[in-house]
Amino acid sequence: MIFRVFAFIWLANLLTLLLFLALINLVDLSPPEDVQIRAEIGVLEQQLSDVYSRAGKEATLAFWQQIAPSFPSYGLEPAAECSGKASIGAPDQGCLQVIRKGSLAERLLIVQPAALPLLIGALVSAIMAIFLSRCLTRPIRDVSQGLKAIAAGHLDTRILGKLKTSNPELHDLGKDFDFAAERLQSLAEGRLARGADGGRYLAA
Repeated sequence: MIFRVFAFIWLANLLTLLLFLALINLVDLSPPEDVQIRAEIGVLEQQLSDVYSRAGKEATLAFWQQIAPSFPSYGLEPAAECSGKASIGAPDQGCLQVIRKGSLAERLLIVQPAALPLLIGALVSAIMAIFLSRCLTRPIRDVSQGLKAIAAGHLDTRILGKLKTSNPELHDLGKDFDFAAERLQSLAEGRLARGADGGRYLAA
């Protein structure tokens, strides 16, 4: 049960973090590196589109060969389709597109500002979920152990002192349990006493 409570609390917190990150993306609060890369790609696409519209595809490829050393992280490749927003050119001559050739480490560096808060939030929410799940399930576990002890014949079992909770409902539950256990113990002891007296009467 602890695991189910923990999973519910942790997933709720994680979902909140994911929704928060989705909201950040919707309002375009991108990391500075991502903004810079998109700006560079936009400038390149605009320049290459101007060359393409004036001189055609071959001139655009030649122009790219000239400026490519200044942009080692980018490449110019044929576009699969010309309907894309980032495509350069016309369908009859073949379209081109600017691509980012950054390494995986660079790409991770771009998303790091968003990933780090998510990782920290997930870790903190996991710790809090463990703490809350233990606090919520400990009284239930104490009551369960008390019931098992009563069923095993230990009628002197009391749980109110073990609950250690400020929840009034759980406190009342502990009081009711102890009262019921006390009544059962009194009835059992009374029955044993009557049985002993009956035995002495028959012996006499």
